[in-house]
Amino acid sequence: MSPCYGIRWLMYDGSLEPVRCGASNRCDYCAMFAALEAAVVLRLDAQMRQPEVGITTTTRREDFPFDELRKAEALLWRALRKGNQIGRRGRRPKDEPDYEAFPDLQYCGFLEWTTGEGTRAGGVRRPHIHHLVKGIPGDHPLLKEIWIEGPAPKFEPVQTTKLEQRVSDLWRAITGDAYIVEVRRLRTPAGAIAYLALHHHKRSQSPPPGFRGRRLRPSKGYYELPISELRQLARRLTSQDRVRMAVKNAVAVELEGADKPDRYEADDLLVAALCEGLRDLAREPLELQIDIWGETDPEAEREELLRRTVAELEKIRNAHPPELVRVREQQDVDHSTGIVTRRATAVLGALEPKLKRLFVANRDRDFTEAMAA
Repeated sequence: MSPCYGIRWLMYDGSLEPVRCGASNRCDYCAMFAALEAAVVLRLDAQMRQPEVGITTTTRREDFPFDELRKAEALLWRALRKGNQIGRRGRRPKDEPDYEAFPDLQYCGFLEWTTGEGTRAGGVRRPHIHHLVKGIPGDHPLLKEIWIEGPAPKFEPVQTTKLEQRVSDLWRAITGDAYIVEVRRLRTPAGAIAYLALHHHKRSQSPPPGFRGRRLRPSKGYYELPISELRQLARRLTSQDRVRMAVKNAVAVELEGADKPDRYEADDLLVAALCEGLRDLAREPLELQIDIWGETDPEAEREELLRRTVAELEKIRNAHPPELVRVREQQDVDHSTGIVTRRATAVLGALEPKLKRLFVANRDRDFTEAMAA
């Protein structure tokens, strides 16, 4: 599946950007946006409270239904919060001692599937879930690495943690056969968040045909702010980051004579904003102006120029909001790979008002514009 056919966003600089169809499980373009937005949301949330543990659960049976996986996950997190043992069919044994409880445990899971190309996979794609976990301290004694005897037939030593052994025992008791799990302390939470949110939207690990569930599965108390507020903040932040990157490239190329970076495009509006930023500086008293070619604190000078140019570019973007338009498209086929792409060749006119509501314009415009900045 691909973005909406025959419809594009007409951006402030005259470029045409695809319109999201919203089917991130089937559309590569929308999956890219969903992954990027999830990464920024999780990064913002981690700045308020960082997840310090990563837990991965796997499945073994070929016919493991998704509903059963969801129920198994619920039993696992309930057992970890309460410190309970789990017996057959999820029942708590009467004579077994309890473990240490983590009552404040919260998680955010990322659902993906194996490729089915492993030596023992038999061509079957099996689901597994990677989790970012809050409520378990990263320096907890159960996360101390230990060495144990590995499985038969080699019995080679393997490195693990006591918490990983506990999760493995719980997971085997809940699922009946799956015992391979991974529990590790996240030494760099920001890197782990970006890796999980972006890596696990790869095409080879996308959902099988017919899957309609959610791949990002947070617990109710995982986010420190309402998710709607985090998403809006993520869209504004992404837009600002893209603007700053464009301005930095323009400053380096247009003013300092640096080599053009890959995929550099200094359109007329960006150069105009840069010039306006310079004029804005010239209006200041002499003692407050910055000397771009001088040697006095070049980093501070550069940051001031960036700030003023970004402000000018924001004025241009706000004065020219994107518009939904109908376009004529042409298909291009890469015969070496078989990949089919579409490109807009002409603008046919504005989209009818009745149809604009179908695309949730306000929601998609912000993030699409952020990517196009």
